[in-house]
Amino acid sequence: LTPLPGEQTRAFGELPVPLRCAESLAKALRAVPDPRRAAGRQFPLPAMLTGAVLGLACGARTVSDLFRFVQELTPAQRRGLGFRGTAKNPRIVPPPGEGCWRKVLAAVDPADLARVVVDWQLSQRALPALLAIDGKTLHRGLATLVTLCDATTGEPLAQLACGGPGHEKTLAHTLVDALPVGALDGKLIGGDALYADSALVRKLVQHHGALTVVQLKNNQLHAAQRAEALLTKHAPFFSTPLEPGHGRIDQRHYRSLAVTPEQLGFVHAAQLFEIKRDSTDKASGKTSAGRRVFILSEPLTPTDALIAVRGRWGIENKNHHPRDATWLEDKTRARTRHTAANLTLLRGLVLIWWRRRHPQKCAPAFILRNQRHLPTALRELSQPLTR
Repeated sequence: LTPLPGEQTRAFGELPVPLRCAESLAKALRAVPDPRRAAGRQFPLPAMLTGAVLGLACGARTVSDLFRFVQELTPAQRRGLGFRGTAKNPRIVPPPGEGCWRKVLAAVDPADLARVVVDWQLSQRALPALLAIDGKTLHRGLATLVTLCDATTGEPLAQLACGGPGHEKTLAHTLVDALPVGALDGKLIGGDALYADSALVRKLVQHHGALTVVQLKNNQLHAAQRAEALLTKHAPFFSTPLEPGHGRIDQRHYRSLAVTPEQLGFVHAAQLFEIKRDSTDKASGKTSAGRRVFILSEPLTPTDALIAVRGRWGIENKNHHPRDATWLEDKTRARTRHTAANLTLLRGLVLIWWRRRHPQKCAPAFILRNQRHLPTALRELSQPLTR
């Protein structure tokens, strides 16, 4: 067969992508175990989860919004999601009631949903070179979410959630353990001060072959004090050009120093990198300053270190911000912890859909497009998201 322009030559009958990558999101959600008894499964769980993803992609924020969204669909659209017709009249496809939505989302175990979601996410693409890992606690500590994402686009690559606050570090260990061997080999992972954990860094570097860039604060007091003394004694500052933008003028000063784990008292420490930022507001003339210190597991050039440090903020600007600004995740009105955890995992699937199929659109434009072209959005759910 003659390959299409831009397509690699492959054997007859061979798919252009692995078969697992060609699995649609709607099909992947069929693997979530249903906690209900057989007699109480009038509305299939995969149909409800797929409908929830579609509703969130069309702007739904609460369980009540999901109920109203599915209720307003046509019988044909509900059948396309996987809902069944009645025995007396198959043309009538009733939607679940609001109470059913609340009971199902509260009954599904977030661990079961997360396991299916992570398995599907990791099958969709190879991990990029620059990654960021971070977590967040939802409103009033209802749930905790940890996400490994593409630091450039903010696309979630793997995510775990559980009900209740204070589980971020445990979820991070579980998420790293769930990754296949070799998936992180040679990848650069950035994290905030919570991830300056010796056990986690050892697991990432020794077991998975990753490179780590973690922020150093007083949660590692001994290492922070040693880092301050070493940088002050041995490393001069260098400055970057002025950076006008966002209504202010920034200038960054940086210095780096090669260290050993014995010098710093932190496992796999190979380099310290400090950044100071001087900022001047263009309108008011007010000045502000900031300082951050990072531990790197491999020495990098200053340019690469700056890219890695800035890339760590990709998860805040391109993942957490759409969740909070568009779907109001931090103001969630979920009544149970399981409901909040399940909804935040489903929002992550919407982010993947958005970043894969419509990366040029902002989140509100993506939602508006789905609202205006609902049949197209419904069709995309049943198709592979591989570009």
